[in-house]
Amino acid sequence: AELATAFNAMARQLNERRERLLKTLVVLRRSRKEIKQERDFKQTIVENVEVGILTLDSNQCVTSLNGVARVILKIKEEAVGHLPLGEALHEFPELCEAISQSLQTERWSEYTSLERNGRSFTYRLALHPLSSGREDGHILTIEDLTERVNFRQQVSRLERLASLGRLSAGIA
Repeated sequence: AELATAFNAMARQLNERRERLLKTLVVLRRSRKEIKQERDFKQTIVENVEVGILTLDSNQCVTSLNGVARVILKIKEEAVGHLPLGEALHEFPELCEAISQSLQTERWSEYTSLERNGRSFTYRLALHPLSSGREDGHILTIEDLTERVNFRQQVSRLERLASLGRLSAGIA
């Protein structure tokens, strides 16, 4: 009788533990789904902004970058994975130099112009520390402002021509 009572108590405890485990499993699945949705949401945002985003570790290696950064810096997708910053920016030594000098500061932002194949390019670079609990990395953003700068120059040129036209009309 004692053995049967102990066996029944053990069976009841096992059932209670099983039910708790099943409830925990449901909670874990829900939590996993929410985490996956949050990750996908953030990844969608990072991939669809018009700014190149790179993350750097403490050794100045690129640990991740979005599609815009790949296009601006002409980096192939398979080349990422602790890629040294110098290699990632091998076609842009001016950018690499500016960024390397700024890695000692906490936050930094700068406009950089450079010439390639007879064309002028303007980039806005910004460096921020990672705030994901690791204090040894940075987020680097690269924004191609070439079209905006060219548009502003064209508008300025047109305004000067309009002024000159008004002056000529007034003299005439």
